Amino acid sequence: MSAGVQKRYRRVLTLRRDREPRPYRPRPFPAIYAALLVAGVIGTAGVYLLLLWLIPGAKANRLDVAKTALLVVGGSGAVAGLYVAYRKQRTDEANHIRDQDKLFTERYTQAIAQLGNTAAAVRLGGVYALARIADDSERDRQTCMEVLCAYLCIPYDPNTADPGEVKVRAAAQATVFARLRPDHKSFWANAVVDLSGARLTNVSLRHAKTAGAYFVDTEFDGICEFDHTAFDGGAIFRGAHFHQGNEVDFQGALFGWANFDGVKFDRAVRFDDVQINGVTGFANVEFGGDASFKNTRFAMGAAFRESRFAGSASFNGATFTKITHFTDAHFAATTSFDHVTFGEAVWFYRSVFPDPPPSFTRAMFLGERLSVWPDGFAPPDAARNPPGVPAKP
Repeated sequence: MSAGVQKRYRRVLTLRRDREPRPYRPRPFPAIYAALLVAGVIGTAGVYLLLLWLIPGAKANRLDVAKTALLVVGGSGAVAGLYVAYRKQRTDEANHIRDQDKLFTERYTQAIAQLGNTAAAVRLGGVYALARIADDSERDRQTCMEVLCAYLCIPYDPNTADPGEVKVRAAAQATVFARLRPDHKSFWANAVVDLSGARLTNVSLRHAKTAGAYFVDTEFDGICEFDHTAFDGGAIFRGAHFHQGNEVDFQGALFGWANFDGVKFDRAVRFDDVQINGVTGFANVEFGGDASFKNTRFAMGAAFRESRFAGSASFNGATFTKITHFTDAHFAATTSFDHVTFGEAVWFYRSVFPDPPPSFTRAMFLGERLSVWPDGFAPPDAARNPPGVPAKP
């Protein structure tokens, strides 16, 4: 077993123990029985004295009163029976959980051993074994997810890797991504994906749904499909590198929030019709190909500081609800902000525009603060006197 898998294995076992509910430990039965017995004696005496006091002439028939008191208290013995039944049920449940834990540990340990085997065929079996455990046990699902992601994060070069290892990784990747789609029969709801530092080939997360996604410093080769994916808990792609290949597709994706700071796109990328509900970071991004953000909605602040657009850049129809920063951004080719809505000020301070400069046809500037433009650039008329700012006399 490699050191990387062993390290992640120990970590996920610790996380699993932290997630487990506290096991049921019944109190010693002799103590409970003695307490019930004492309570019965005291209760009988109490009822006996109460009957003597409340019923006229009871003192003359003390034996009958005693019998009545015993019957009353004896009827309450059903409480003890209920307790015994409750105790038995809880004990059975605890035993069942222990049996499940034992079975999980055996299956999990065996799967981990398979995943660390030197034979590719055995490792492939370990991948499917972990997936089956996750399918069967919702409680242990995230643990299995983390182990499979840990395996994919082990250093790997697709150009020099053994063909068997390439197949194992492709299977692990496909197994995880397929179960992130709601239409899959074993959909892993509320799963968090952490593939930071991994080298991934032909990624297809189309129409997937995650509670969180981490792709920090991840390298992508081949197909990259994230269209119509719901990143409900947000997504971090900080420092990721999308190598040469087909267009990277995020069209129609939904983000709770997004961080693409420092990402390098060696190819075209499409963010059309994307909805980002939280803060958005695109600072210091290298767009090596065309970049399209048509009809994208940025519900909170968006920052494109120091980003470089080598190809065309289109923000047509986009909506920037809060302050937007393009400070020190460089646009090298055709750039358009047609029909864009800026809810607040937009900053293009020290930005470099191409020749001809960007178009702002029918763009709307709704903020009360004036926007900031590069030196020598004539801002569009709509930006010179936004609502709330008096026109110059």
